[in-house]
This record gives sequence, C-alpha cells and structure tokens, in this order.
Amino acid sequence: MFTQAVVERILSFILSQDTSTVNNNLNPVMLLAAGDFLQCDTFVQWCCHTPIAQYIAQVFHEKGVRGAYSRIKKGIPPHLYTVVLDGVSSDIVFLLHLNDAKLHKRKQSSRTKNKRFNKTNFTTATSTPTLFNALQWKEIWKMHYLRSVKNMAGSIEYGNIESSMISLLPDSLNIYYEDCDRIDQHENIQGFEMIYKEVLLLVEYMLSPISFVVPQTEPEGTQKNNGDRCVKKDENVTEQPRDERTGRSSHATPTTTTTTTTTTTVLPIPVAPSLPAVTNGWRHRNNLPRCGGGFALPPPDAGVLLAKKRVRAQLQKQKRKGNHNHGTTTSKSKNTKGEKKSPVKKKEKATMSTIPLNRVHFQILEIFQPEINFTMNAIVSSTSFLERKDITPHGGFGTNGGTLLELNLRGIGNINDAMVVRLVARFPLLSVVDLSRGGTRPKDLEEELWMNQREDDGERQTSPTSSTPTTNKALVALSSLQHLKSLAICNWTFINGIGLSTFCQKLTRNTVLPCRPVVKHSSGMKLPSLSLMRDLRANIQIKCPQLREFNLSGCRGINDASIETLSQTLQGLENLCLYGCYQCTPDTIYSLANPDIRLHKLNITGCYKISTQVVMQGLLTTHHDLLLYNNPNHFHGGVGRRRGK
Repeated sequence: MFTQAVVERILSFILSQDTSTVNNNLNPVMLLAAGDFLQCDTFVQWCCHTPIAQYIAQVFHEKGVRGAYSRIKKGIPPHLYTVVLDGVSSDIVFLLHLNDAKLHKRKQSSRTKNKRFNKTNFTTATSTPTLFNALQWKEIWKMHYLRSVKNMAGSIEYGNIESSMISLLPDSLNIYYEDCDRIDQHENIQGFEMIYKEVLLLVEYMLSPISFVVPQTEPEGTQKNNGDRCVKKDENVTEQPRDERTGRSSHATPTTTTTTTTTTTVLPIPVAPSLPAVTNGWRHRNNLPRCGGGFALPPPDAGVLLAKKRVRAQLQKQKRKGNHNHGTTTSKSKNTKGEKKSPVKKKEKATMSTIPLNRVHFQILEIFQPEINFTMNAIVSSTSFLERKDITPHGGFGTNGGTLLELNLRGIGNINDAMVVRLVARFPLLSVVDLSRGGTRPKDLEEELWMNQREDDGERQTSPTSSTPTTNKALVALSSLQHLKSLAICNWTFINGIGLSTFCQKLTRNTVLPCRPVVKHSSGMKLPSLSLMRDLRANIQIKCPQLREFNLSGCRGINDASIETLSQTLQGLENLCLYGCYQCTPDTIYSLANPDIRLHKLNITGCYKISTQVVMQGLLTTHHDLLLYNNPNHFHGGVGRRRGK
C-alpha cells in the first residue's frame, strides 16, 4: 500500500507538472509503482529517467551488475523494463546486455546437454529468465543511439570524412557522423543497423575472446632466430612451404632465385591419376603430405591453423577429463531386460571461428556516450585483451598465436598514462598505433570531463588505480617502440613542447635514408635544380627513426621549439598533420624547411599565425613537391583510416 506522502506528491505533480514538488528522500521504486498504478505516463517517464536511473546506478556501483540485475527483476514491473533502461546510462545497459547473453548461452548449452541424455527437467541456475529477447535489446539500443545522435547534431568540431572537421572514429563507424548530419537536416537515420551489428560483435568478443584469431605476422624484413633475435632475410633464398602437421619445410635444401627472361606458356591442368579400388578392411595410406609430392594445394589461412590447434587441444582435454571420471567410478549399473539402453555419447565436433582481432571495434560503445573511462577500464584494460596468451610479445610465430603489429583505439573517450605504458610493455613490436581520443561528445562537454578527471586524479596521485589523462609521460613511453612507423595522438591536449622534444630524441635511430634522386635529361645532362639545398645534400647518409607518419591534430600545447627538434631528428617523416596546433608560428615553417627531411604531405589548418606568403617563401622553395591539404581526415596514418577498411 502507498503512504499518504507518496500520493500527495504524485497529485501535486499531476496538478503543477513540476518535478521540484517531488521529495528526493522518497523511495524511487515506490514512486514508480504509485505512478504506474495511477496511470500517470508523464510522471512515470520522469521517474524512470531521473530517480530510478540514479537508484540503479547507485546499486551498480555498490553491488555490481548482478546487484543491478536482481533489483530490476524484483523491484520494477516487467512492462516498464524498456522505459527504465532507456534512462539508464549506456555502460550499465551494455553490462546488463552482456549478462543476458551469458544466461542465454548457458541456457542453450544446458538444453543441448539435457537433450543428449533425454532429460526434461532444468536446474534452477539455467532456468533463470533473461531480461529481454533480441528484438527488445535492439529497440533499447536504438533509443540510446537516437539520443546520442541528437546530442551531436550540429557539431562544429567533429564531422564525417568529407567535411573539414576531425573524424575521430574509424571509417567503418563514420556513418554515425552522417546520421548526425541527417538529424540536423530533419531526415531519418540510416546507420543504426550497422552500428548495432558492431555492438553484438563486441558482446560476442567479451563472451569468448579466444574466438577472435590473431593473425600470425612478423615485422617486415625480420625473422625469428634461435636466440630470439631478429635478423634480415636473405633476398636470394626463397622460403619453402611448410607442412601443416610437422611444421617443417617440404624440401631439405633452400633454392635460389635466378633472374632469367622466359616466355610464359599456359600449361594444361593435370588430371588426377585413377587409383585402384580399395577392398574392405584395408586402408590406403600414402606419404604425399609428408614428402611434398602429389598435387600442390594452396596453404590454409593462418587463423584456420590456429583454430585447429585450439580445437585439437580442447578435444584432448575433454578426452582426458572423461577418462579420469570413468576411472573413478566403482561399479557399473547393469541394464535389466526391460530397460532401455542409455544412448551412446557421440563424438562432438568443436566449432571453429576465425574472426580477425582487428574486426572488433572496442570504441563502438563511445557512440552511445557512456562514462568517460568505461571503455578503457571495462574493455581495453580487462584481461580479455591485455593478457591474451595467443599474442606473442617478442616476434616469431610461436605455437599459440601471432604478434600484434597494428593497434587502433581511435575514438575512445579517455586514455591515461598507465594504459599507454601497459600497451607498450605488452606489445613492443607495434608499428601502426592510433590512440586518438574523443570525438563522440560535444567539444565543450569533452573538455569539461577531461578537466574534471585531471583535477580528481590530482587529489589521489598516490592511488594505484589513478586514471590521469595522457600527458608527456605517455608520449615518452611510446618512444620505446622500435618499429613504430605511424602514430596518431589527436586531442592529446595535456602534452606540450617538452614532451614532444623528448619523444623525438628518445626514438631509436635504426634506419638509413636512401639518397635523393637527381633529375637528369635523357641525353645525360643535369636539369636545372628546383631545390638547390636538397641537391647539395642528396648523397649524404642520414640515420633516423622509422617513423613516417605523425598526426598531432588538436594537440594545442605544441610550439615552435618542439617542431624544430622534430625536423632535426625525424628526417624520414613523410606525412605531418598539425591541424589545430594554433601555437605554431612562422618559425615552424622555417624549421620544416630543413633539406634533409623527406616531407611529402603537410596540414597546417588552424595555425592562424602562419600566412600563405610564409609558406610559399619559407617552405616551398626547399620542398617544391610538398602537398598541402586542409582536411585532417586525409591523413592516412592509422588502422581503419584507409578507404575500404
């Protein structure tokens, strides 16, 4: 029964439509039940989005997702589940969806087991009903997606690839910005179906991370030696195909490649020889796969071999477990004459999945605007990614998996120093890294969240779980990546010129730049030089780091001194994006006029202190072939930033 105070508050709300008349000290579940009993839809909507949402968030922080799940099941009417989860934050909705998926998967496995042994009774652990079915979850995510798109509509800081604003999401998720433009023009959204598929893929990854295969790859130009050292491959020796079972080369001696000019002729397709009929009880055995004879077949994908190894190990583990259980039994029950025999357990086929790891997008939840640190804490820093045993940290194929060479966390709300240090220590052979943050909230809201996070972390610097935003410490930690070729750190607003200079100086110089070509006439005469300084230093050997692409869009702390250090240490840099670095002055252009740097593309949009005349006189006189572009999305420096990915 409802108390008199609850009824009086609801009646005052109905008469005045003022939420301030409702006392916050009242039980929110009781308020919701009273409003539902009186069929006051406006009050129920307000109650679901304000007091009930705060109540569930408080329970979630105190007792976790299971506590929030049980409170929803016990205290809220089932017909209001959808309205309540519409007002709850998207991070809690994702964890509830993940919990529902776990229950559904457990129920399916229990049904198949009981069906195998002809059982109809289910245990109480597996008969627990889920909150929603697939269609209801889709409707809930659609409501959150519409709210997020409406919040980002009309943004002047972030936009799609064709616009001149920064697109801080991978190309496959760029349809989110297009839907923001459609809402701004009073049109219907079109990209929710694809976004929801990515959410389901992330749920599948969180349920079974090992099903997402890491391709077996090595850094370019290196191979594993006996002492775990990387040496250069011999260009004259061709690698022989390896056998699937033994892992050894099909031939004993390597063959050398010879450059001969031969005419290519089309050979007829050979016909397989007919084999004699096989009699019963005799099995034909051959040694063709081992010796390399017979008809050559293309090698399977590396992910298939990894999945086969996992499936084989899983079956052997189940077999050993079954033998152990069979040995512990003391007596066997004999079947009587009228009893039915128990069905024979058939050998199961374990399923294989060869989804590549870079197919799942960890930043998909940022579209729904969760808590600023949720994606980093609950997904990226969880054991499902950083502690995976099938990712070898020190090169070589190994027996469990491959090496992670490309990492794209572009669009995550916040990345801290501790996370960057852990990533560098866990994956030391990374060559393409994109750690740009933000892009799914209005710019002023992002700045406020980052600033509040920095102030909160300043009060607890001694805490081991401190999530301080990315500073110079994270940038210096990235300098230990010896194979780094492409780096994007957009919106790292807390780094400055000192951090960038230290990063450039600590990078390993392990590459010798080739000499610049000198243009000559067909008769052998040297043509007039377009850049005299470059021609004078064309044959000088320069040793520099491997970094070729560097995106510093939105890094407002970069100054002229750091760009001067960059031009003197990163001579092999080909693409540089300084979009929004408004502290840069004409001294930056004079520093980039260094004739030793191999700069091909440059973006200085937003550097309002640099005039066109300075660029023409100070930069193009040295680098006459330099391409200046205005759209920051034309920087091809990260995973997923190229078209078609």
